Amino acid sequence: MGSQMHFAVASCMRNEAIFVLEWIAHQRLCGFRTIIIVTNDCTDGTDTICDQIAASDPDFIHIRSTLGPEESPQIKGMEQVFELPVIGDVDYLLHCDSDEFLNIDVGKGQVADLIAATGDADCIALAWRPFGDAGNKRWAGGLVTENCMQSAAVLRPSFTVHKSLFQPSRFQRATDHMPKAPNAPDVSLVNTRGEPMPTASLFHPRHARFRRTPPELFTWDNACIFHYAIRSEDVFLMKNNRGDGMGRETQRYHLNSKFWRRNNKNDVMVPVSLDRLSRIRRIVEDLREIQTIRSIEAKALEDFIKISRAFLSPQKVDELTIR
Repeated sequence: MGSQMHFAVASCMRNEAIFVLEWIAHQRLCGFRTIIIVTNDCTDGTDTICDQIAASDPDFIHIRSTLGPEESPQIKGMEQVFELPVIGDVDYLLHCDSDEFLNIDVGKGQVADLIAATGDADCIALAWRPFGDAGNKRWAGGLVTENCMQSAAVLRPSFTVHKSLFQPSRFQRATDHMPKAPNAPDVSLVNTRGEPMPTASLFHPRHARFRRTPPELFTWDNACIFHYAIRSEDVFLMKNNRGDGMGRETQRYHLNSKFWRRNNKNDVMVPVSLDRLSRIRRIVEDLREIQTIRSIEAKALEDFIKISRAFLSPQKVDELTIR
């Protein structure tokens, strides 16, 4: 049954040209048929890359979003995703960011294998597993999954956030971490072992965590989200120059912030197989052959290095460091 299901993934992005091709390649390897990217206000060519892929691949959808002064890119973006006709045909939808990679440890590592392991719940909670910068100070290009293989050794429930793989037909909308407004009171939510979890947060418009969940239901078993929130020191700090996807203005992206300390975890090696890296590279190379994508990506990396070095002066880094 699972192999015949329609799986889709959606992401809201701004200025991710140097990372988006790997993210797309990863989604294809996981078995997502439809990939949806919503961009806004890009200056590095991410939107053009997505336009060119969409023109060559009918299963790739790009939405150019225009935001009002008070609008959140993530919230508006998912509103636009839910309005797409294809969503009516989608059995399961994953909403994740460009630094989030679904890792499936059951079967052949496909979304269908995860569904087979958990059962066909309305929503599957996918716990974050934080990956640190592996000592990378400056980003010079390459694959995130190859450059950042160091992660937290154990899951800490009090600090763990989830993303969600869910049946869009059962919900009216979605935020950055979970679907919202179930169409019926009997909605089901499970972890990646298929164990039922409390559903109250699905009904609350602002909850970003699955509250009242017992610690023993937090798990990385079968699947989790590899969260590369840091990548490198300069990539992390440059988020202050880009803005937050939920429209927040905080010290979240400062060195030594709570977010930094919780996500820059380099405790153990979690290597990606050479075969998988090779498959990702092949897909990335195929994408680079589309129209002018190769040159756009190369220019984006060149510009990132130039802009980040100008922006991240020693004085600026000091300002962005919490003492």
